[in-house]
Amino acid sequence: MDEPNLVTISLSAFTAVLVLLSFLALVIRGIAYLFQERSAATVTAPEPSARAGDPALLAALHAATRQRFPGHRITTVEETTTGSRR
Repeated sequence: MDEPNLVTISLSAFTAVLVLLSFLALVIRGIAYLFQERSAATVTAPEPSARAGDPALLAALHAATRQRFPGHRITTVEETTTGSRR
């Protein structure tokens, strides 16, 4: 009985894995193309006055403050521009 060559089996397995991974890479690239993230230029932000008075945002802030800092409360919410620090 003729025994299979280990080098041939290894090359066949390597080739099969390479083909499978290449196919999966193409599938992922296709999915990424279909579901592209919108660029920052096309995303419109709500008006600052609408964000500052958003009840859901204020409720989330209050809940997070109560959970992280028990006994503390939020007295004022101000909107600042991106990148500014106090």
